[in-house]
Amino acid sequence: MGGYEFEKEDAIRFCNFRGIKFKTKRDELVLERCPYCGNRSSDKETCSINLLTGQYNCFRASCGAKGNMLTLARDFDFHLPRIDAWLPVSVGRFRHYSQKAEYKPADTMSEFLQKRGISEETAKRYKLTVRKDDPNVLVFPFTSHDQIMFVKYRDMTYTKDKLRPNGKKANKEWCEPDSKPILFGIDQCTEDCDTLVITEGQMDSLALAEAGVPNPVSVPTGALGMTWIPHCWDFMEDFKQIIVFGDYEHGKISLLDELSRRMPEKIKHIREVDYKDCKDANDILLKYGKEYLREIVGRAEPIPNNRIIRMSEVERIDPFTIPKLQTGFRTLDSALKGGLPFGQLTLISGKSGEGKSTLASQFICEAVDQGYISFVYSGEMGNAQVQSWMNLQFAGQEVQAYKTSSTSDTYYKVTEANEKRIVNWYRDKLFIMSDNYVENDENISKTVIDAIHKVGAQVILVDNLMTAIDLEEDREDVLQRQTNITKKLAGIAKEYNVLVILVAHKRKMYQSGNDDVAGSSNIVNLCSVHISYEQCKDTDDKQANKRMLKLYKNRLFGIRNMEGIKCEYDTKSKRIFENGSKVQKEKIYGWTKGMADEWLEPPDEELPFH
Repeated sequence: MGGYEFEKEDAIRFCNFRGIKFKTKRDELVLERCPYCGNRSSDKETCSINLLTGQYNCFRASCGAKGNMLTLARDFDFHLPRIDAWLPVSVGRFRHYSQKAEYKPADTMSEFLQKRGISEETAKRYKLTVRKDDPNVLVFPFTSHDQIMFVKYRDMTYTKDKLRPNGKKANKEWCEPDSKPILFGIDQCTEDCDTLVITEGQMDSLALAEAGVPNPVSVPTGALGMTWIPHCWDFMEDFKQIIVFGDYEHGKISLLDELSRRMPEKIKHIREVDYKDCKDANDILLKYGKEYLREIVGRAEPIPNNRIIRMSEVERIDPFTIPKLQTGFRTLDSALKGGLPFGQLTLISGKSGEGKSTLASQFICEAVDQGYISFVYSGEMGNAQVQSWMNLQFAGQEVQAYKTSSTSDTYYKVTEANEKRIVNWYRDKLFIMSDNYVENDENISKTVIDAIHKVGAQVILVDNLMTAIDLEEDREDVLQRQTNITKKLAGIAKEYNVLVILVAHKRKMYQSGNDDVAGSSNIVNLCSVHISYEQCKDTDDKQANKRMLKLYKNRLFGIRNMEGIKCEYDTKSKRIFENGSKVQKEKIYGWTKGMADEWLEPPDEELPFH
């Protein structure tokens, strides 16, 4: 596993990150379902992570996924904070290939494709070939504008009991490392048709092409590997509708849940009944022919929106197992039974200038470090100021002191080398609204949804509620708009199972409690968690760096912390920490581990084919 040292907490964080329930059995973390095939365990324990080695195994013959924490981090865009080797999918560094994709037939390839109903004409169109060092390995070049971006291999002699020379189980498919994940078949698509058809496997998209279905593409790393979406978003947006033709197993169509969450207004899917007794498009081609494939694509249907369901069909949720973001404040996380819950709206309130935005941005730092893709809207500070502030929080004590030339006051900055490390560490994990000016509150909710769809945002910070609303309007209209935007954000959190953090001001004259948030009372009613960050009232604690953090509302458990958590503020790093918590104050985030001073583009590399 390279320079990475496995810790069992990484396995637990991964399960929480993917929303997978788990239990510990001796030295194994037994997962309720496999993150690759999605199948759930019942009486038989079928997938687990070894808590001593970090090795992952799915024991179902139909899946057989194997790997380790690095494999899981790569395939599911999960961040490992102590890793000292970069993961290309997470940080966006990809190899460059100077050679062009070129069709070169081989007897082994022709025989393999013929058995699967794929003609030489289709193979030539998609520029398939085999490896130089092994003619039994089929090569799928993923190209965009005639440039190779990603390469996937398939062993044409693979069997379930095949072993590699070292005695380990052979892989059916694998990819060139450090390649940019995109859809297979982009260059073969045409603008003459406004429909895109997405399959799970390359053989399935080739089967659709063989049947004359326009614009078939397939995903690079399986049903649950969605790192390709940001790189193909603009391409997909050009199509009026997208038909999901995933693998049909155990009553579900792969790819459908995630793609319908990302692009709900465009998605249709193959009817389940039309799969008949087949698993995928290639099976259907072989058993029922080209015409039938074209027919079932033509009658694809949208996902039904059932407003009324049976109570018995509601999925039971254990509030203790809901994925949560750890805030870094031990006392607060304990009161919240693990942290801020996903699928809910969290409200942070406080008076102007007392640090509520600093607390909120620190929660985002924690989210990024825990592997969650995060999105920030700041209506009060410019993007450069937000970045500078958060970079200090990420840097912690790794900053340098400087003196102003005019007054000789001391201020702190992140060194240029460390800033490069930090920015490149969160490059594909942290996003911000490009335009700080928002004309109306509709723009915020639309942008939040766009961030969820396009970059897969999981933690969203809206700072703050008042900046989206024209306060010169009639008071009743302002209160109604405050309610509307809060209701929309709460709905987004629930619909997409993301964590939304909303910052709001307290009233100018307030005592303490839920009723002191400025504006509509519905703001507090709609949130699940309400945290207040305010100046200490005790005479001994009225220093500039002393604050009180209180948990006023905790809907999931009803447990609150009205006494409050005394906190300190470090002006050097802009960090907030519990009184005396050296660990929290000096915490080292993942950017410090094995990062180069600057990104160097990998050299052009020849691929092992042609």
